Amino acid sequence: ENSSSEIELLSGMRVEGRRRILSNAKFELGLAEFTVKIQLNDDPMEATVTGSQQDQSEFVLLSMGDLRVVLFGSEDGESKINCSISHFDIEGQLVESDSTSQRSQTTIINESLLRFVDDSAGGNEMLVSSPPCMSVLVEKSVIDKETLENGYSVDMILQPLEIIHRDRAMSCLSNMATKLLILKSSVKEESQPSKQSSTRVSVSCVSVIVLVPYCNDTIHSRLFERCGYKDQISRSSPFLGLGLELDNISFDFSTRHMSASCPNVHEAKSVVKVSNVILFSKVTGIERSGRRGRRKLTSYVSRRTDLLVCTGSDESESDACVVVSLSQITPKHNHPIKRNTSAFPMILPLSSLKAHQESDDSDGIEEFYSDALKSTNNQPQHDACHVRSSDPQFVMSSEANETQHEVVVRVPNIFFDITKWERDEFHTILSSLGSGGDRDKPNVEPPKPENAVDKLGLAINVGQASILLHGHDNIDSYSIIMDKIQLHTLMTPSGVRNLRVLSHDVTLYELSNLSHLGSIQLDNEFQFSSLGRSKRVQERFTEHLPSFARVIFFRSKLCQPLSPETPAVMIDVLFRGGVDGLNVVAGDDVYREKSIHANIYDMTYRYNMNSEWIQNITSLLKSETSQQAEEKETHGTDDSEEHSLTNLFVNLTDCNFDYTSPLYYKTASRVILRLGEVRLSSNVVSSSAMQAYKTSLSDVYLHLCNHRHLYNEENEHISCSHRHFNSNDLVVPD
Repeated sequence: ENSSSEIELLSGMRVEGRRRILSNAKFELGLAEFTVKIQLNDDPMEATVTGSQQDQSEFVLLSMGDLRVVLFGSEDGESKINCSISHFDIEGQLVESDSTSQRSQTTIINESLLRFVDDSAGGNEMLVSSPPCMSVLVEKSVIDKETLENGYSVDMILQPLEIIHRDRAMSCLSNMATKLLILKSSVKEESQPSKQSSTRVSVSCVSVIVLVPYCNDTIHSRLFERCGYKDQISRSSPFLGLGLELDNISFDFSTRHMSASCPNVHEAKSVVKVSNVILFSKVTGIERSGRRGRRKLTSYVSRRTDLLVCTGSDESESDACVVVSLSQITPKHNHPIKRNTSAFPMILPLSSLKAHQESDDSDGIEEFYSDALKSTNNQPQHDACHVRSSDPQFVMSSEANETQHEVVVRVPNIFFDITKWERDEFHTILSSLGSGGDRDKPNVEPPKPENAVDKLGLAINVGQASILLHGHDNIDSYSIIMDKIQLHTLMTPSGVRNLRVLSHDVTLYELSNLSHLGSIQLDNEFQFSSLGRSKRVQERFTEHLPSFARVIFFRSKLCQPLSPETPAVMIDVLFRGGVDGLNVVAGDDVYREKSIHANIYDMTYRYNMNSEWIQNITSLLKSETSQQAEEKETHGTDDSEEHSLTNLFVNLTDCNFDYTSPLYYKTASRVILRLGEVRLSSNVVSSSAMQAYKTSLSDVYLHLCNHRHLYNEENEHISCSHRHFNSNDLVVPD
């Protein structure tokens, strides 16, 4: 509709004998407006309801404006394509026709799926031209004429983008894509000589906002009471849901052959870099904006509150905050391949360090890994007669090297603070998001090649995570600080097979009388950038100091540990059961087996008999709504027979139990109980009426002091102590 196009072809040719060779060619295409309409219904007759004589059809509209394409080719095989689009959006359209009445009625509902935000809106009105919302440059070059190896490069620049997730449209598009994959796999391609090629794709975007609407129309005002503000980017329709803002995104993709010795192995790498990531909640509604005579003026007003922020350090604001890298190795003709290295975090066993400390051997620490590898079996063994267990990390590392897909995520800092009421509202929204699209999921699965090994290795590295749980009524607030977090999981089609979680330092603070309402909530309107909004969330952690702060557990600071690089908390979980970790079903019974290895090293627990931090944190994290409680009482528990075996191994090494008598005690004292090694093991069987546990204890020291020695000297070195403690808790008296 109302489309115009112009085509211009310029070519230069030279004549050699009877052949005409095209030396240079230039092709230009311009489209003023272009629209593509795709019907999502599988069968148009299925959308018709004969009983009520109503028709319902779903479409996806793809609109483009001011499309410019320039193609340039040369005789040496090199070519370029330059494309620019000034307007681009995708909408979902629902058309309902009702012929029950005497006069038929047609209702058309359009929902935005993707649109580019006009960054120059409200700016200089004398602006002559604005950059296109999408620019693409594709280049083809010949790398080696003998091997017919070609090189392809794609560069794309995008303006600020907004994506709205719609369950109905996304499920239909997913169903359509699945059918196309099945159709493609059924077509047998003719054998052609393989040509080696390398591909590079680069995409950059100023900002991307992903919105997920909430199914219910109820306004959750508690999410916006504490730190909500008006959003300058207003919408022209009601909205309630969650959003994810990504700032300064760059995407790089490259493919190549691993080496000349392995021509059948293809490697693809993708890297995504983001400066700031903000998770927020947003609501758009009609509010009164003023009067014009007797008429009341209303307009759409958007409010949002930032919940979680992923940002970098203050020293490196220009560097990327979140880095996601994907590595994929694809062997041809079932060629076996194994990674040289993986992202699985290897930790030197403490037993090797202690053996090295007791001996006079002067070899380096790196040789301990080879010695441990030689003495460790390939499979974890659990002997019921001994408390010790073999180190499972060597088996987990070996299986991690066999993955074809590996994803590594690096985040410098994560900040997240929330109250109990906000958490309840947030949990309600999250629980409703996953229940909307299940009915439209296709029943068919895409075909898988024979002997395919669908294993995915996921590694997440976080520099520091700060979580603040605000209390309410008589419950204190709690701050959790975790430094140098490393998570690695191995996933198979049947689920998670291996999981490792470790943290270099874990600190828990108990904060009394912490005010979560302050002057920051009065700033309802501001025009901060993404970096300014992320700093605003960080200020919520330091804006108000509590009247009293106490640290519950942390990594010990009194002395230098034997192994400073060993993490304070390390948890390994191995899921096994039957063959290849799958669940075994025998009749109506299901058998599952898992092994849990928990290691705690160089941690200190400060005991306070008046503290109820376990009950308080449980109350703050409890997320059972009234509706879920009613359903639980109505249906009761599931009595299906399920047999599971859990091999549990807990190790505490060089941990301290610190206790100081209260001030109202007449006898002043401080006690530190040093636990050199504590081991706990058990085989927990779900269907058994009796459980057995084994415990061993060694190298126990008890230190007594006849006065209340202050914690100030140790508090100064605890992670983020200056954020919660006042000067009286940090200054060491003379």
